[in-house]
Amino acid sequence: MSRLAFAALCWLLPAAALAAEGRIQVELAMPATFPVLGQQQWYQLFSELGVDGLQIRKAAAGDKAEIKTAGSKAAPVYHVVGMLGSNGQLDLPGGRFSSRDRARIAAWLAKLKAGGPAALTGGGGPIPFGLAAAQFADVNAELSTAVADSTKGLTPGEVLQKLSSGLEHPFVVDRAVLRRLAASAAITDELQGLTIGTALAYAVRAEGLALVPRSTDSKRIEYLIVQPTEKQTTWPVGWSLEDKKPKDVVPALFELLNAEIDDIPLTEAIAAVCGRLKVPVLYDHYALARQGIDLAKLQAKFPARKTWYGKIIDRVLHQCGLTGQWRLDDAGKPLLWVTTLKPVK
Repeated sequence: MSRLAFAALCWLLPAAALAAEGRIQVELAMPATFPVLGQQQWYQLFSELGVDGLQIRKAAAGDKAEIKTAGSKAAPVYHVVGMLGSNGQLDLPGGRFSSRDRARIAAWLAKLKAGGPAALTGGGGPIPFGLAAAQFADVNAELSTAVADSTKGLTPGEVLQKLSSGLEHPFVVDRAVLRRLAASAAITDELQGLTIGTALAYAVRAEGLALVPRSTDSKRIEYLIVQPTEKQTTWPVGWSLEDKKPKDVVPALFELLNAEIDDIPLTEAIAAVCGRLKVPVLYDHYALARQGIDLAKLQAKFPARKTWYGKIIDRVLHQCGLTGQWRLDDAGKPLLWVTTLKPVK
């Protein structure tokens, strides 16, 4: 048998039912002078994004950007009214978009569909980072854009420069911090396909730093790269699952298979498993370094037996003094965050 062998047999358990997703109907209200070409662009964009109903009409007195919820708890329907301006911009509850913001709009729709209006504002509790609800939704939408290009071989400083250049809101970073990030070792984990927020949080984590959005006195949004304090809220490297379970976001974790891992590098074993699950894996290199763990020296073993993917991941990580946490990036896609058993701030 090869050093790492998998043979999928059957489902061990049926996938758990996910939380009910809503249907989205979109109504775009425009001024009488809005150009026909602009109407066509917006109609095509939302059609391609797969909304359940779409209408573009002339704005009426009293129109405003809003979301009305109908249907039932088990099958909600979200009726979205968006306001098209004469400048070609679209105002939706919690954000402003141009017709070029396809990824941001897709992320906005995905959040609404999965969690309802509360998902766009961080829920019913206090809004993180001291932002207003609309500001948080704007930040959320912006940082939910996917990283388009490969980042392998770039330093954290180069990743910061590359990803921040396309964002609407500015970064405020101390010169010493920039030099520190530029001098840091190149990133080995691939960030392409992850969201910008998750990728940036991961990149600066390499130096024990964190990403923090904030609102200035003039209500402008800006991003800081800071040395976090114990009580400070920072943008995470993937969000916790909260009330979801790992099997809710990665049902294939419980696919039954024959497996054997015969003393190979841990990273090779985890890459093989996560490759089959089609989810990215990120390593907490900062915590590993703080606890003196050399990832390159870690080996994985798993005896030949019938098992499931989740069991393999838990077993080989634990034997190396590590743990895997299932998280969601800013667009709601799962990732595996590998860190130390003992947390490091």
